[in-house]
Amino acid sequence: YMKQITDSSRKTEAIAVAQAKLDELRVEDPYDLPSTGVVGPETVSGGDRDYQVTTEYCADAGLCSANTRHITVEVSYEGTVYYDIETIFTRLR
Repeated sequence: YMKQITDSSRKTEAIAVAQAKLDELRVEDPYDLPSTGVVGPETVSGGDRDYQVTTEYCADAGLCSANTRHITVEVSYEGTVYYDIETIFTRLR
């Protein structure tokens, strides 16, 4: 049970770390974000742990343009991926 509780705690923290990363990117103009490539891993604290966050831009080039970016965020701890998410950011104005 302890392993299950620990894994659940890590996943919850990893989700919060990924959300914080997406919130950080959301204030940027998609035009100013990289049009390709990988950033990271960056170390980000979540709870009592330091997670590794890797952000990939435009892995699917068909989803990217001057005003949009396809973004994938992967959060891992000690080599295990606990959460990954992808989204598309677009300019609204």
